[in-house]
Amino acid sequence: MTVRVVTPPAQMVSTADAKLHLRVDHSEDDARITSLIAAATADIEAATQRRFMEQELEWVLSRWVYPMRLPVAPVASVESVTYADEALGATVLGTSYYRVAPDGEGKIITATDGSVWPVLDPDAAERVVVAFTAGEDAAPKEAIEACKLLVEYYYESRDWPLAASGLPQVVESLIASLRWH
Repeated sequence: MTVRVVTPPAQMVSTADAKLHLRVDHSEDDARITSLIAAATADIEAATQRRFMEQELEWVLSRWVYPMRLPVAPVASVESVTYADEALGATVLGTSYYRVAPDGEGKIITATDGSVWPVLDPDAAERVVVAFTAGEDAAPKEAIEACKLLVEYYYESRDWPLAASGLPQVVESLIASLRWH
């Protein structure tokens, strides 16, 4: 199961804010700092299984799972469920065949009463793809501070103690309460 970013989010931390945090007053490293912000954001989102800024995603599954618990939170909406069929190719599953319901902070997709999901070609490269929008309007302050610290860690090659997750302990402490289970 893979989650792919279709439309990336806005930056959780602006390049200007990161430079202020790093005490960088030149523009030679702007592209590098911007890349580090993206990497830090991705690492924090992966560690917490949350999306802090709104973005469009695709969840690719090799088979139907029931029920489908979307692997990140918060989920704003589910746009489509597409499956690979040997005879018809990619087919969008009609909304009358499934329902999207809250599951804590996340969403769950189940078959509607009386509907049966199609039998899939076991040789299809991508069998089920769920397109959805996840994220929030604004990142929590803990995530923003964690992002700045992780950019600092990457930018300055700091020798900080690491947590079991591989992230610096200070970053881990900031994001611990943000983890989605």
